[in-house]
Amino acid sequence: MVHALRDIARTHKLEVLQMVAETTTVRDFFIDSGDFQKVGCVRESVLDLNYLDHVQQKQWRKVAHTFQLKLMDWDDPLTADAAVALYNQGIEDVPIEDVVGSPVREDRRYFINLRTQLRTRNRELVTFGLYDGADLAGLALFECGCEEPKTFMIHYTGIARSHRRQQLGKALKAWTVDQLRLTFPSMRYLVTGNHQTNGHP
Repeated sequence: MVHALRDIARTHKLEVLQMVAETTTVRDFFIDSGDFQKVGCVRESVLDLNYLDHVQQKQWRKVAHTFQLKLMDWDDPLTADAAVALYNQGIEDVPIEDVVGSPVREDRRYFINLRTQLRTRNRELVTFGLYDGADLAGLALFECGCEEPKTFMIHYTGIARSHRRQQLGKALKAWTVDQLRLTFPSMRYLVTGNHQTNGHP
């Protein structure tokens, strides 16, 4: 396991990394290592998918057994508008602050531009919607490399107000990870922020 952790460390050497605390051994490796200290850098978690608890993943997914998970198309105005509305609703409740400390609200152009910028670096924005019938109940955005992607970064996950307190946040994360692994067999690591509000609605 230590070799795998050092591989992650080399890949993300410019960031302060903290492994999600599935095991204290993994967590302490990152916390205790001075190589990962960088003042002002956001702490992140790196989840090695080879150590996923598949039984727990399956249990989380059961919560959403009546829902559908779909890839979302930012070029479809109706789909994009629904995604933007859910995103902005989420940051009203759990603000994401920009460099001057103001809540960040976005529009469709932001996500189109983000996708374009990522593609200039041979990366892709992968977006999933969790649907309750025709209603968008959840949203998950990932960034990945296009050539044999191994590490995915979570840009955002959120559940609509109308569907919260049903454990759907856990279900969305579990389902999207399963779907990403089917679509991208080389996927190995999942990077996410460690902000205190990054919980499971």
